[in-house]
Amino acid sequence: MYPDFKWFMGIVEDRADPEKIGRVKVRCFGLHTEDKIKIPTASLPWATVMQPVTSAAVNNIGRSPTGLVEGTMVIGFFSDGDNMQQPVIMGTTAGFPQVAANAALGFNDPNAVYPRVDDNFALKESDVNRLARNDIEHTSLTERKAAVVTGVPIAFEGTWDEPITEYAAVYPYNHVTESESGHYFEVDDTEGAERVLWSHRTGTFSEVFPDGSRVTKIVAKDYEIILDDKNINIKNGGSLNITVDSGDVNLKVSAGNLNEHIIGDYNLTVTGNETKIIGGDVTETVSGLVDETVGGTHSTNSGGGYSVNAPTINLN
Repeated sequence: MYPDFKWFMGIVEDRADPEKIGRVKVRCFGLHTEDKIKIPTASLPWATVMQPVTSAAVNNIGRSPTGLVEGTMVIGFFSDGDNMQQPVIMGTTAGFPQVAANAALGFNDPNAVYPRVDDNFALKESDVNRLARNDIEHTSLTERKAAVVTGVPIAFEGTWDEPITEYAAVYPYNHVTESESGHYFEVDDTEGAERVLWSHRTGTFSEVFPDGSRVTKIVAKDYEIILDDKNINIKNGGSLNITVDSGDVNLKVSAGNLNEHIIGDYNLTVTGNETKIIGGDVTETVSGLVDETVGGTHSTNSGGGYSVNAPTINLN
């Protein structure tokens, strides 16, 4: 027979589980005192964290049970009944923190970090993420709007602008996950404003807009390694624009051919020098006219014969 479970609510005070299986130390309301002289954090029992059925919790499979922080309010039960030495955490509860953490007292974050008081959180504010509530603008959203890139020049003529986010979340339809350092992920089901976004704390992000458009911004270097084919197909009259503001564009085909098939015109403007080194033969077939205008000297050196065949040859 299992003993009668004893329910509890409490505050996490330590998550540095030496066994690294997700346990935390919890100070329980009505059972433990806030006097850390009488019951120091180290004397609290380790509480096991219950995981959802979507996490296998075996052999690295599933999500790691490491979401709790010092200062989190949790609810659970003691699996050993009246002995109350084997706590099991079933979940967490959000609220409205009223005061900053006091590291000297129990039921507080010993590191005095949580609840945070910064640009993204204020006392007496809901613990639910601002991006989910949309009543106070999240700092990351403000910074992303301010960093929009505009006026990117297109070859020959025209410019394009980075689209501004169409964030318009309505509570409770935006499902937000944010990490301690500031990475976050949104799945927004707000009608007419459905989006998916992941963002790194540095500002690198990828966002899918309500109409299916995507914006990806990399604030540092970007590397892509493909071990097989890569195919890109742009349909419906769309264009491919590549702009390098400063720096080089290098293309190397180490083993194979470079093939270009252009149905329309081919326009090339080079404001500097053009150098070609060809190790094999050159064959050109032109169905129409060829006009060359050379502003300086035009020299041709041939190591073999030089032949010109035409019905008429005009030299001036």
